[in-house]
Amino acid sequence: MTRIEAIELITATLPSLDEQQAMELAEVAKSMISAPIPLKLTAEELAGIERAREDFGMGRSLSSSEARAMSAELAAKRRAVTAG
Repeated sequence: MTRIEAIELITATLPSLDEQQAMELAEVAKSMISAPIPLKLTAEELAGIERAREDFGMGRSLSSSEARAMSAELAAKRRAVTAG
């Protein structure tokens, strides 16, 4: 079942629930939001996060417009290489 299918099923089922069932469903949803989902990261991913924290701490970061410009430039270079 996809996320969209699950949401559709929940939405379709809500009108047929009595008040107690609706409150219980709300409590289940609330508990899922409040309980953090543990992430299983590899050593490489953890090292990347640490490097990113160091970069931000040292002011080595880009604005979103700077990042988009760099991405556009890189994409243009790759297109030029594959086209030529």
